Amino acid sequence: MNKDKAFKETLGEFIIKFSQLEFGLAYLCSFTDFDLRKQKLALIKQMSNSFENKRKTLSIFIDENFQELKKEWEDINQKIGIINRERRFLAHGFFEYYFPNEEVSTMIIESKKITEKKHTSITIKDLISQVDDIDFELNIQFRSKFIKEVVDNWNNIVLDDNKIVYKVNNKVMSEWKGV
Repeated sequence: MNKDKAFKETLGEFIIKFSQLEFGLAYLCSFTDFDLRKQKLALIKQMSNSFENKRKTLSIFIDENFQELKKEWEDINQKIGIINRERRFLAHGFFEYYFPNEEVSTMIIESKKITEKKHTSITIKDLISQVDDIDFELNIQFRSKFIKEVVDNWNNIVLDDNKIVYKVNNKVMSEWKGV
């Protein structure tokens, strides 16, 4: 009974961590709308987009506007794609789980065929670690660079009254320092 509970807790932790990662994508996407003053409204719109649309939105925006971030984004996005496939198995797949088994078999449809994968608490904990690593890359390291570039770009094209000072830990990150 304890192994069953531990397995379900581990699975729940993976789903929650992945959800945090997806929110980070939505947050970054909210900076792709032209008017940064409406970023909070854009966040609501982006949260309703599918996971794949969030990835696509960022990819297109970076490709069109910030080539200097493209390689870093592509590396992160590739990792996101790999972990998202695992999430499809665990969050959307069809389960075969026999209590008190420590392994779950999940199936998804890929290319009109059933693909099966087995997971244990140990393999799911490894996936959690991968999500944590990707989340750190995306929402700590990449996020600051991305938002700085977006804000700098915004500040270069708007009047002084509409310029934004972007700070991280009270340190001004944008080129524009305010008047």
